[in-house]
Amino acid sequence: MTWSIDVEAGGLVRLDPGGERPQLKEALEDCVGSVSPAGTPPRLSTYWIDLVLAGLSSVVPLESVIASANAWSFVRHGDMVTARFDYSEEGEEESETIPVDELVVGLSVYREAVLEALENGHQLDERWWAQRNPY
Repeated sequence: MTWSIDVEAGGLVRLDPGGERPQLKEALEDCVGSVSPAGTPPRLSTYWIDLVLAGLSSVVPLESVIASANAWSFVRHGDMVTARFDYSEEGEEESETIPVDELVVGLSVYREAVLEALENGHQLDERWWAQRNPY
């Protein structure tokens, strides 16, 4: 998989897994944003990226929800992760699966891009509304 990074003029940094993975892209945008959590000053942050990377470590149970947001969740099943839409009707499940190692590669690239944007003085615009509560 080829991961790409989009650094918006308005400040956010986004990870794109490519057009062949639309559900994974939506889940990443919902669960793994580049904005700081609610209760902290609005700014670029690796908080959500670090949280998911921690959920992919070897010390976490192999069957667990590692991230959940407004509409999507990331669920780990051994060496695979499912990006799952939480509001699918029964029998119409929307999900995509990705190997843990492949997701770690993408999230690591994403984390480095956020840190580079911060080093380059990239500022967040009026996106305070995009902050989510930590869990």
